Amino acid sequence: MGFLRYSVVYTSTQEKIKNIRKPWVKAIIGIDLMIGWILFYNIGNIERIHNYFWSHTGGIARYLDAIISWIVSNPGGLKLNGPVNTTLSTFFGYHIYLWTAFVNLLQSEMFTRLIICSFSFGLSYMSAVVCDFAKIITLHFYCFDSYASRLWNLSYIVIQDLWALTRGKKWNPLRKRIDNVTLDSREQFLSTSLFVILLFILPTVLVYFVVFRTLRYCVSVIDISLSLLARWPLVFTKLVIKRD
Repeated sequence: MGFLRYSVVYTSTQEKIKNIRKPWVKAIIGIDLMIGWILFYNIGNIERIHNYFWSHTGGIARYLDAIISWIVSNPGGLKLNGPVNTTLSTFFGYHIYLWTAFVNLLQSEMFTRLIICSFSFGLSYMSAVVCDFAKIITLHFYCFDSYASRLWNLSYIVIQDLWALTRGKKWNPLRKRIDNVTLDSREQFLSTSLFVILLFILPTVLVYFVVFRTLRYCVSVIDISLSLLARWPLVFTKLVIKRD
């Protein structure tokens, strides 16, 4: 059950139970429940909300496809490596297809009704449910960033080592220092060739890394905002106590 510590619903509920006896907490939780009930009774047509939400969720996949197509078209006059660019765009495009298939499995009114019914437990509880659901929906952003960052780190480390090798240097992991190394003509040619090849590939990898890291940060801002909204009763209580 260790995965529960990643659930905002679980952690925020545990915090409320732990702090329920503190001053102001019961009153603020009561206000939170009241706001939730008001929103619940004024939510409107569930089917319309369901269609609106999933149409915009599908728009995210189209937006990602557009971003990858934009990268393939060498944006801003960048001369990216063609074969590497095509390979990476195909790789990420296939993962977008898999994510779209996964999202299609979730397109059930049951999830929409679950989120709307969570209003009856308060605004903070609804925010926690939405936050957990958003983490599932946006999981691919974190996967894309993980793929791109690992590829970037690997490329950067290898280029560093090859650059040192072309200058007759080598990192000694046992003594944790840089030692001199003598290469014959074939080894020198091979290390120099690999260094030049990776150097030309690096800008393409960097573009994918920057794009997906930026998207991950945008998603993280949304997750943090929803997490704060899920914990607003306790945060507000702490502010009131400090002011008193």
